[in-house]
Amino acid sequence: MPEALSWIGMRIDDAYGARVGVVHDVYLEPDGSPRWIFTLRRRVLIPGWDAIPGAGRVWVPYPRELIDSAPKVWSLDDMTIEFEAQTRRWYAAGKDHSGWAAHIRSAPSERE
Repeated sequence: MPEALSWIGMRIDDAYGARVGVVHDVYLEPDGSPRWIFTLRRRVLIPGWDAIPGAGRVWVPYPRELIDSAPKVWSLDDMTIEFEAQTRRWYAAGKDHSGWAAHIRSAPSERE
């Protein structure tokens, strides 16, 4: 059994130690590593590749405000490729979405 599945039921803490929710489900990569963590409380996916488990909790390096405002999903069964891409962009952009804006601004010059 992949280790990340043992996270189900653990508390999720944000980058500052604030409670985000509880791990309801984990979406795994083919090698068994965590791809997404799903919390039913907020109905969001949280990237699992940066998560660190310990002492009965899972720590994620994102602030709760960013997690709270992430795209919502009912369950992992409802996840589509488009939704996953949207969610991945959400976390890559950061709280103020400056990372995404910088990516968009730099895209045309890369094509020239």
